[in-house]
Amino acid sequence: MLLTSLYLVCFTVPFLVSFVATGRGDFEDAMRIHNCLFGRYVLFFARPLVRVRCSGLGKVPREGPVVLVFNHRCYADVFFTSLQPRANTNIAVRAWPFRLPVLGRFMRGAGYIDFETTPMDEILEETRDQANRGVSFLFFPEGHRSRDGRLQPFRSGAFRLAAEHGLPVVPICLTGTEKMVPFGAFMIRPARVDLDVLTPLYPADFPEERRALRMRRETERMFRRYLGEMNGSESKGEDEDDAASAASPGGEGADGSDED
Repeated sequence: MLLTSLYLVCFTVPFLVSFVATGRGDFEDAMRIHNCLFGRYVLFFARPLVRVRCSGLGKVPREGPVVLVFNHRCYADVFFTSLQPRANTNIAVRAWPFRLPVLGRFMRGAGYIDFETTPMDEILEETRDQANRGVSFLFFPEGHRSRDGRLQPFRSGAFRLAAEHGLPVVPICLTGTEKMVPFGAFMIRPARVDLDVLTPLYPADFPEERRALRMRRETERMFRRYLGEMNGSESKGEDEDDAASAASPGGEGADGSDED
C-alpha cells in the first residue's frame, strides 16, 4: 500500500500532465500507458517472491497495432500482461471491475472495453479509430479465469475485432500464475511465472468467409498444443467446439457467440 501511494503521488499526476501537455496523445492514451507502467512497477517489487521469465517478445510485430490474446489462470494475470512491449494497449474486461472504487476509475480513464455489457458492433465502431491511431488491444478470450488450470473454450470477440480491423493476433501463454495465487486464495505464494509469445496469426492468411471463427479455432489449438492439453480435444469436432464456446457465460455481445 505504501509503495502504491508513493507511485501515485510521485509519478501518476506528473506523468499524465506531461504526456497530454506535450501532445503525445490524449488522456486515455496516457492512462493506458500509465497503467502498463504501474503493472511493471508492481512486478518489480514482487521479486524475488515471484520470478518471471519472458520468451519470444521479439515475435510481437514492431509496426502497427495488434490484438494480444492471453490465457487466464489467476486474478493477477493482468499485471503480467504489462510485460508485453505494447504499452498503449486497450484491455477488454468484464463489467464488475469498473465498479471498484479506485481500480474502476483507472480503467474508465483508460477507456478499457466492457466486453460483458457492450454490444460487439458498438465495440468494433469504438475501436476502429483507436486502431487507426496505433492503439493495440488485449483480450482474455476464455472470459474468466480457469478454476483447474486447464484452458477454457475461447470466445470470438478478440478474433472478430482482429478480422474487422485487419490486425494480427498475438497469442501469449502464461503459466505459473495459478501457483502464485491458486483459485480461491488471496495471499501470494512464491512462484515462477513464464510468459511465452507464440507465433502471430494474420487475418490475410485465413479465408475471408468465417475468418474470425477460423482464427479463433487455430489460436485455441495453438494454446492447447503448447500447454499439452490436446488429449483428443480436436477429435470432438468443430460443432461441439462451437457449442461449448456459445454456452460460456456472457451471452452475446463481445463474446461473439453469434459469429458461430
